[in-house]
Amino acid sequence: MNHKMGFNPLSRTPAHRRAMSRNMVTSLFRFERITTTQSKAKEVRRSAEKLITRAKEDSVHNRREAAKFISDEKILNKLFTEIGPRMKERAGGYTRILKLGFRCGDAADIVILAVAVSVEMAERFDAKRAAGRVIDVSPTEAIKQTAALIDRAESLAASAAPEAARTTSAAKPPVSGEKTSLGAELFRYFNTGISYFLPVIIAGGMMFSFTLITGTVEDGRIIPSNQFWQNVYDLGMAGFAMMVPVLCAYIAYAIGSKAAIAPGFILGHAANTPMGESHVERGFSELSSSASSSVTLSAG
Repeated sequence: MNHKMGFNPLSRTPAHRRAMSRNMVTSLFRFERITTTQSKAKEVRRSAEKLITRAKEDSVHNRREAAKFISDEKILNKLFTEIGPRMKERAGGYTRILKLGFRCGDAADIVILAVAVSVEMAERFDAKRAAGRVIDVSPTEAIKQTAALIDRAESLAASAAPEAARTTSAAKPPVSGEKTSLGAELFRYFNTGISYFLPVIIAGGMMFSFTLITGTVEDGRIIPSNQFWQNVYDLGMAGFAMMVPVLCAYIAYAIGSKAAIAPGFILGHAANTPMGESHVERGFSELSSSASSSVTLSAG
């Protein structure tokens, strides 16, 4: 009950209530918004607004009085250097309570308690306000009369649209040369293909180099040291065999998106491989193995 007490005890002892209030006020000034129950928010709001009123005048006395309630020096300094000066033009109403709904379990009213934020550089709207193109309303009115406010804003925008269109058309430079040249398009397609096929080249070259380091060279041919390095060598040569197909596939991708990858890959493989009757019968895997077995090192 709250009969003639002037405050809500919140079903807590005085010591517990004071400690909770100090902690919540400190959190409010630190984050400038907290989520709590409506009853707690109303009690915290009383203490917070009294402290903000003191912070509007930065004096030794006011700092000492506020320090009795806020023990964190950083938050106390923020109150007097940031929050207080921000509220100098306000006569009150330094905080806002926004309802969120009911808490699951006990159905308590959950709200957001936030420090009111002033609009910075509000003078930039003076010209539009003088022309009648700014609607000034309170947060309560915006919440309770949303539909009417939207209709008012739409009618204002419709009346200002012809003038805005004339201003935009006058300020807009003539459009010329928006189409990209054919050379620039081809350059973009080719760069896309290169960016995708470079990893294939690098991977194949690294495998080839490792095999060369660990193996020997006889008559211009690389002889891997064991079967493992032979497999690595084969993978590297398969990577080299994939260079042109991958390049063509992703050039096609740059031109025609994902649907063009498969046709580009097939055509790239056809361009990179003799397509005789015997090659079609044997398939790609045998071609890769035959290519890897026929690679030799030049003497120069």
